[in-house]
Formats: sequence, C-alpha cells, structure tokens
Amino acid sequence: MVVPLLSQLTILADSTAGLDAADKALHQTAAFAGFSSYALMVGTVVWGVLTATNLVQRSVRRETLYGGHMTMAIAAICFAVVHAAGNVFRPLAHLSVANALVPWLGTATAVATGVVSIELAVVTAVSVWFQRRLGYRTWQTVHYLGYPTYGFAIVHTLMAGSDVRVPLIEIALAVSVVLVAVICLLRILPSSSLVRERISMEYR
Repeated sequence: MVVPLLSQLTILADSTAGLDAADKALHQTAAFAGFSSYALMVGTVVWGVLTATNLVQRSVRRETLYGGHMTMAIAAICFAVVHAAGNVFRPLAHLSVANALVPWLGTATAVATGVVSIELAVVTAVSVWFQRRLGYRTWQTVHYLGYPTYGFAIVHTLMAGSDVRVPLIEIALAVSVVLVAVICLLRILPSSSLVRERISMEYR
C-alpha cells in the first residue's frame, strides 16, 4: 500500500513540476510579446501623429513615415496575438479562446481591456485597406480608434501585467505615457499654433 502510494505521489509531483515549467516558459513568452506589442503601439501612435501633422516632413519623406507607421502597427498586432495565445495555452492562466476573443466573457476588466485593445488595433489597421471605399472622412474617423486602442492597452498593462512593478519597467511606462500625451496634444493643436510652428522650424 505504501509503495504504490509513494509512486503515485512521485508521478504527481513530476507532472506538477512539468506543468509549472511549461507555465513559466509561456508566461515569459507572453510577457515579452505583451511589452513588445505595447512599445510598438507607442511607436505607432507617435509615428502616426508625426505623419499626420507634417512636423518632420522636411527631414523625413512622408512615404518613409507612412511605411514606418504601418510596419510598427502590424508588428504590434502580431506581438499582441502572440501575447494572447501564450496566455491561452498557459496551463495555469485558465484563459479560453472565447475569453481571448470576447471581452468581459467571464474575465476581469484587466483582461477584457487587453482584448478590446487588440480588436480595436485590428479594426484600425484593416481600415487602411478600405480607405477608398469608406471615403477619407469616414476612414479618418475609424482610424482615430488608434487613440482608445492605446488607452485600453496601457490600462491592461497596468492592471494585468505581473511584471510592471519592476522599477525599470515602471519608469519606461511612465515615460511612454507622457510621450503619448504630449504627442497627442500636438495632434489636436491648430496647425497654425506657435508650438507647432516652432517644432516644425527645428526640422527645417
């Protein structure tokens, strides 16, 4: 009786250790992909504003700015998908495919905001290919979803990220929020404002 029981406990311990190792590996992969997606999303917003406002038009070609904006947007979505998939396959995350596709379907706000962010990012990116059919004004309205996309992303990162308490990451997140806030402020300023004119002069 004792020997079979010890044998079963040993098997259970080995399987649990394997489960923990798999969960840790997937967690690290998902975390890396998540932070990479966030960083690329910040770059996408900044690059998009620079493209739309022509602040650096004199020093960088518009085609280059547009290409960089689109490349970072697509890369951000790809990393976000890897981030979601990593958590779906994590043994201890208990996140189903349905949970990763439908926000607030049995998930907390911390997870749901991430789902909304990914889906808004996809809609914003896909709208580029339908720009002519939608018309410029309608497309521009849809493309403005990029801003709430970032908003949901930072909320998700702060609420769900288990690694955000690392001092270096906290500093990086704070800097990114300030950067996006400043760049968005420049976006809403009139094109004839003194601030916009001075910034443009710096790149002439």
